[in-house]
Amino acid sequence: MGRPKKKPGAAAQPELTSIPVAAQPVEAAPQPAPVIEAVEYTPVGESGLWRVERFELLAAEFSTAQHQFDPSLLPALHTFAARYVRGWMICRRLFGIAPVVLPLNGDPDDYRVLGRAELCATLGVEPGQLNAELEALRSALWKPSGRLESDGTVSPSKAIHGSTEPRPTGKGDVAPPLIEEEGALLRRHGFSEVMFTVAGRATTENAAERAAFVDRLRVFEKVLTGPATARLARLVLLGELRLRRNEQRQFALEALRFDDEREERARANELKELVRAAPQLADDYERQLKQLDELAPWWNVTGKTVSFAGCVADMIKGIQEYQRDESTRLIDGIMTAAEVQVELRMSEQAPDPRYRLGLVTYLNLARDGIWDPNWKSEFSVMQLALLDAGFKEAVRRLAEERGMHMPDLEADGPAGEYDEDKAEG
Repeated sequence: MGRPKKKPGAAAQPELTSIPVAAQPVEAAPQPAPVIEAVEYTPVGESGLWRVERFELLAAEFSTAQHQFDPSLLPALHTFAARYVRGWMICRRLFGIAPVVLPLNGDPDDYRVLGRAELCATLGVEPGQLNAELEALRSALWKPSGRLESDGTVSPSKAIHGSTEPRPTGKGDVAPPLIEEEGALLRRHGFSEVMFTVAGRATTENAAERAAFVDRLRVFEKVLTGPATARLARLVLLGELRLRRNEQRQFALEALRFDDEREERARANELKELVRAAPQLADDYERQLKQLDELAPWWNVTGKTVSFAGCVADMIKGIQEYQRDESTRLIDGIMTAAEVQVELRMSEQAPDPRYRLGLVTYLNLARDGIWDPNWKSEFSVMQLALLDAGFKEAVRRLAEERGMHMPDLEADGPAGEYDEDKAEG
């Protein structure tokens, strides 16, 4: 068929109309977003630098539809999250948050960055539990009643979207009673506010310590109200506080340097005393905590559950590492290659190999039927004995045919071969 003729006066098809090159819109190539891998910052009230190895992951975790987490909020996050002991520990391990200059007596493993799977195995929790703990911290950070401030506080007088206008209050409105509740809790258990006012320390740091102590106080309330456990529980809480202050003071002193020789010597001596006292503080704390567990094993059920789950995780990890090692692979289902080689050794004093083929056969069959209450060996005792004797005789004859050397393990002096044979083994 021929191409249909165009009617005279018909308009050209718009899709075929050519567009001048100059009139065509030119789209700019999309620019990739800058990748921020590691960020350094100085916490509020401190002089030492801290570093976040996985800032992109941290920002993705703590950003919301209303807020974009940026590096300028890191000092505030540090002050805020430090009040939540476990949540702060998870953040430090997951996102690689650590001081740039590590403490001299610090364990490098405590500052190692972990992935989510490894962190779950270390803590003995499921991935869903880990996500729930991070969600709780994120919700507390961007709670609807306020927004994160530069000093790590969440101000209820500012809306989420950043408005600085104060919220209207009516006669029936009451200020959030959080501080009053904490103060009442401290007084009820006999703790003074003065203990959190440390001379020469930033106010925000004092407030962070007080908030962390109150969080632990709520955990210990069950044993603090018992007449038999109250005194020991107080000692455990105060031991935690001393350990925390010791560590923080070490961080602060290690970051300081003085030009004056006298001041520098005083700094070094104080740091030495803190390092010397740390092991004793830790030992006293662990001993008192163990006594509390023995006296009231019911008080920390959640902690014991996590500890048990952590033990199971460590067992699984140990089995995986054992099986990954080629030297532990079972050659015959019962023994490794090295063990079989030892069982095949012969000497003038023991000319027969000790390897028992019948025993290995029986053990493999018994292992396969370990859950069968009616299991019976397919081989009789005589047949298993024949396997033992036949294997030994075959090895002995082959050793004679090949002229295998039989070392003498009892000869003394130069003729003795025990040391040489032992060295070869």
